[in-house]
Amino acid sequence: LFMYAVIAGFNKYIFFTDSFLPNGLKAIKYIISLIFYFCVSMAVICHVLTIVTDPGSLNYDLVAKLNPETKNPCMKCNKDRPNRAHHCSVCGRCFMKMDHHCPWVFNCVGFRNQKIFFLFIIYTNIGLLIALIMFVAFFCSSSFTDLVDIAKDKKRNLDFSENNMLIFGNKFKKIGDILMLCLVTGITFLMLLSVFSLFMSQIYLIKRNITNIESDAYRGKEETYP
Repeated sequence: LFMYAVIAGFNKYIFFTDSFLPNGLKAIKYIISLIFYFCVSMAVICHVLTIVTDPGSLNYDLVAKLNPETKNPCMKCNKDRPNRAHHCSVCGRCFMKMDHHCPWVFNCVGFRNQKIFFLFIIYTNIGLLIALIMFVAFFCSSSFTDLVDIAKDKKRNLDFSENNMLIFGNKFKKIGDILMLCLVTGITFLMLLSVFSLFMSQIYLIKRNITNIESDAYRGKEETYP
């Protein structure tokens, strides 16, 4: 829902508005919009693929053939599993190289879908960054004179003629747009902080070749898995 709010805000304040761009640069909005919607499309595709892709379910017939040194028992499943496989308490199963159970994708992130999940984070970060930059640019170019006029012009506030009410209606609509822009900008900023922190944590784990679950056990150590 938050992501759809960002997309709707982008449609309203960027794609259908030219006021924040100089006359010679209005074609840039189409390039910006093209990049933004490409990132949104790829993020949605990667999101769906992460949901439907099996994160790494175990084939217990193959696990039984492994050497004893390369497997260990799961206390919850009461079955042997390969090393680096972990049990998900939400899904109730063990997965190969399980990283974490992600509520964003309603699925575990593991051996078979971590790459898709990482691409989902990358495209989401780029899209949110573009939206935030454009929202801030539009906000800086917005005029707050209507808000000042309404606050100062007390005499006209008491004039309920049709013409005056029409003027005030237009001014309040502009103020409402600015307030909505502030709300969408705040949502975008908070989402970008959240997704970027997730992106950095994934970079750290991939660099060390460990999962999020394993990072707790190997925190502060420099060795990595082969």
